[in-house]
Amino acid sequence: MIYLGLYVSFFIAGTFAFGGGFAIIPFLNDMIDKYHWFTTEDLTTIIALSELTPGAIGVNMATYGGFLAGSVLGALCATFGLITPALIIVCMLAHVWRKIKRKRSVISTFNGVKASVGGLLFGIFLTMILPLINHTIISVQNLKIIVIFSISLALARIKNLPVFVVILAGAILGILLGA
Repeated sequence: MIYLGLYVSFFIAGTFAFGGGFAIIPFLNDMIDKYHWFTTEDLTTIIALSELTPGAIGVNMATYGGFLAGSVLGALCATFGLITPALIIVCMLAHVWRKIKRKRSVISTFNGVKASVGGLLFGIFLTMILPLINHTIISVQNLKIIVIFSISLALARIKNLPVFVVILAGAILGILLGA
């Protein structure tokens, strides 16, 4: 019975948690109160491990939360429950997408979305890079990080390397430079 409960609870979270992986946290908190599948302390571990591991944060949270509640089968039920709504929506939209993707209004909409995402990413870049630059002194450590950033940007944009290669190169440079 716990497995059906996990599937349904995470299905509901997957249906209504808009805004990225962290939007699932209120649903997980609700599960603590309703079902006691895990504790508040477990929730902080779920969040931390979900950020550390590769993949979508929400899916990682569902998998680990389901595992705490019901071992491997619980992890599978929670994960499939979370992704089922997106799978259904994408399958339904794929049919419609073929018909509307060449319409000028759709193209304009997606151009606006791409520009907004670019702006958000640039804002994230600024919030990450500005603290590295002290208003009076630029430290050697910060300069190393800026060099790694610049090399990574060049590898991604000029050499057109895959993302995982750029990340691996950044990790290696971080080790070599002692950043």
